[in-house]
Amino acid sequence: RGADRITITRFAGFSDAIVKVTGENSSLNISGEITIDGGAVWTINTSNPNYNNPYYLNSFDRAYNSGIKATSSMIEVGDNATLTVEEGVILENAENINNGGAITNNGTTSISNSTIQKNMARNGGAIVNNGTLSISEDTRIQYNLANVATKIAGDRYGYGGAIFQEEVETAIFAITKSTLSYNKSQIYGGAIAALSGSV
Repeated sequence: RGADRITITRFAGFSDAIVKVTGENSSLNISGEITIDGGAVWTINTSNPNYNNPYYLNSFDRAYNSGIKATSSMIEVGDNATLTVEEGVILENAENINNGGAITNNGTTSISNSTIQKNMARNGGAIVNNGTLSISEDTRIQYNLANVATKIAGDRYGYGGAIFQEEVETAIFAITKSTLSYNKSQIYGGAIAALSGSV
């Protein structure tokens, strides 16, 4: 947003997480004018026969990625670990062939006054939650996609355009004073798909 913004980008050939918070009782705070970019390069595919189909709600649905296709979320939070994302952070441009484009949370994650956008994954275009997730204070989660194109035979796919909460009974998700918009799933839960736990 500003001239002093710092951008951290996943480089070509690297498909793992950019940030891992996985040590027992470890914690990380990402705050301020920081962008974490997953290295996806989105191009609008006007030759797609579905380009003018009204089912495709926004241009991101019709995009294809000529950049990095990762095998992990950009940020991974392990059991008993804590992540805080706040005050203007942007998480964007990630494609994960597995679950969770931007974040996989197995611990405790709090997100406030930040933006998560233009990410794609098999389930949970932006976030997959197996722990405790809190989203608040004007956070925007937008233009994320749970995409059938990342289908693996015999596995679930296309659940939770923005957020996918897996079949974990102890998982907890809360959202206040924030906006989820223009997210899409190919199968179930355009914004949120919660299979278990509480929302």
